[in-house]
Amino acid sequence: MINLGTDATPWLLAHELGHYVLGHGCAESLATEETANAFAVKALHVWGYGTKEAATMAVRALLAAQRLRVNLPAHDWRAEVADLLRLYPEAIPASTACSTAAR
Repeated sequence: MINLGTDATPWLLAHELGHYVLGHGCAESLATEETANAFAVKALHVWGYGTKEAATMAVRALLAAQRLRVNLPAHDWRAEVADLLRLYPEAIPASTACSTAAR
C-alpha cells in the first residue's frame, strides 16, 4: 500500500512507486532514497515530462522538504539534491531551485 496523504504530487507518486518497484520494502537508507529519486525522474519522463522538467521537479520537491524542515528517517535532503544534480546536470541549479521553492 502506498499512502500519499492529501498533498500528493506526480513527483511523490513516482518516488513512492520507485520504492515499491525497486523492492525497498521497509528498508530506509540514503541509498534507497537516492535510487527512488532517480527512478522517479525516469517515471516522470515516461509519463510525459521532459527529463529536465522531471529532474527540476525532483530537485524542487527535495529543497521544499528541506526548507520546511521535514524530518523523515533516512533522508538527507542536501545529499539527495546533490545526487540528482550529479545524475541530471540539466536540472535547474540548486541556487535557482532554492529561490523558486521558497515562492
